[in-house]
Amino acid sequence: MRTSKPIATISYNTQEFLLYKLNEMIKSHTISDYIFINHFAEEDERKNHIHLWLKPNKLLDTMDIQAFLTEVDPLNPTKPLKCIDFVTSNVDDWILYGMHLEPYLKSKNEERQYHYTK
Repeated sequence: MRTSKPIATISYNTQEFLLYKLNEMIKSHTISDYIFINHFAEEDERKNHIHLWLKPNKLLDTMDIQAFLTEVDPLNPTKPLKCIDFVTSNVDDWILYGMHLEPYLKSKNEERQYHYTK
């Protein structure tokens, strides 16, 4: 997808790698802002993960960003750590869902075991 609108994904990268790459994108003016929230795996999920939101600073190809955020896993070099497909995202909804704010989840008929704070 080519877009200049805010985008979001779920990342399975290590936090250190992700921070390094996100800060590179800020320095290169590829993005102007980012937010992420670490999540524990819920009962219906297999792994801990990171919810990631990006504000592009120009037109981006999300497949290029996915490739840029691909990390070699030293424990399993044949299966890299990476992001799932990006989607366009409204930051307010992203924050409310990312925090698993109970009133927001209830309004969407959802329920989660873990809840996060700022």
